[in-house]
Amino acid sequence: MLYALIVDDDPVCRMFCSTVLSQAGFRVFTASNGRTAVAQAITHQPELVLIDLHLPDITGQEAAERICGSWPKTHAPCLAIAITGCDKGREFDPSHQALFHTTLHKPFLAECLIQAIQAVMPIKQWASGAHADRAIKEPRNSYLKLRFQNELKHELAVLDQAITALNWRKSEKLVHRLAGAAALANCLDIARSGRQLSRALSAENPAREVAEPYLEFLQQAADLSLEPGCQTTSGFRWFESKRPFP
Repeated sequence: MLYALIVDDDPVCRMFCSTVLSQAGFRVFTASNGRTAVAQAITHQPELVLIDLHLPDITGQEAAERICGSWPKTHAPCLAIAITGCDKGREFDPSHQALFHTTLHKPFLAECLIQAIQAVMPIKQWASGAHADRAIKEPRNSYLKLRFQNELKHELAVLDQAITALNWRKSEKLVHRLAGAAALANCLDIARSGRQLSRALSAENPAREVAEPYLEFLQQAADLSLEPGCQTTSGFRWFESKRPFP
């Protein structure tokens, strides 16, 4: 059995990729930051690494460089695939292409993930045809949605603090990550409103642009919590007291 390491600070993305790769026949390890990923790689020596380029401590590219640099000379080279929420047209560091075999742009389908692995690693090395077919079935199930809801409950308070403090950069990074997680969890309405809010937070004068998309984003979060079978908490009700920013 081959080992795979998934590195992403978004728990929904980690769960999504972990489910797909486990079904494909990999033994999966995960890390939420770059330094933990390097330690995990040294311990488990995975044949495949999926790593988000935007991590909370060091960049995904720096983590990948450390992982590849620590690889035993007697082993086959580690195959690294980058994950990013950036637009496809955005330019990367020139060394990016030399380090990563390919790049996946969030949100991506299970089929796209499997195809990316097949492009760099022959399927006979890591899975039978049955394993690959099973992995392609989208793991957009109730567990992913529940995981996203739990993440959202915590991050809404963090987002509120950041926006109240006019910390637009932190707010934009957080919303951008939440929008990608929502798409992977098949919560498409909040993914759409999250992308709109992310654009508003990136505007030249966010204070003038953010109020309406922020309230829509909070409304979508509240609607998500009120769906049948989902637990409703008071944490989703504080949006009602929000007023547009000056």
